[in-house]
Amino acid sequence: MNRFHHQDGLAAIEMVINGTFDLVFLDIHMPKMKGPEALKIIKRIQPEVPVVIFSSSCDPEFIFETEAKQCGAFDCLYKPFNIDDLLEVIGRAIQAKEGM
Repeated sequence: MNRFHHQDGLAAIEMVINGTFDLVFLDIHMPKMKGPEALKIIKRIQPEVPVVIFSSSCDPEFIFETEAKQCGAFDCLYKPFNIDDLLEVIGRAIQAKEGM
């Protein structure tokens, strides 16, 4: 499993192009390319990888849960979230990927 932390959407896409991931986390607001744009591209590159989107608030440019899931997000978490919520989403995402 690759583990990388990047600060922008373009770097995340580059990592997905060059590697295989069990799970991808994207913030909705990132430099160079926002999360929704990166999500759409990542799902075209590796449609099987679960992508979880984070947001600190409702974004008027991106109707968070509805549009994120329509674009292929596995789930959405609002910041601040607790560790139990994060672990639950990770567990469900890994189970879903293994069930493919």
